[in-house]
Amino acid sequence: MSWLKKLQRQYQKLTPKIQRQKVQQRLVAKGFSFDSVGQALAETNFEMDEETELDLLSAQAEKLWRRYHTKPMRERQLKIRQALYRKGFNGDLISKWLERKAEEES
Repeated sequence: MSWLKKLQRQYQKLTPKIQRQKVQQRLVAKGFSFDSVGQALAETNFEMDEETELDLLSAQAEKLWRRYHTKPMRERQLKIRQALYRKGFNGDLISKWLERKAEEES
């Protein structure tokens, strides 16, 4: 459990889904069995409040917005949505951010 807490702090800037995956990978790499890692993860809360997750999403989304600035708006939004979803962000939060950004741009 102490390793788990340490790793959880290390990955606190990632989404809960990605945090869980990274912690699991590191613990298995350290030599812990899948069963013991699974048990420890089941007892651990990786949830974060929506505001914190939205802040993390905004930082990532701004980078992607700049990266795809040459694409047409529709394709740009699609690329950003795909990239953020791969990073483990919630689809509703992604939609909220894209709507807000589209309003700012127009």
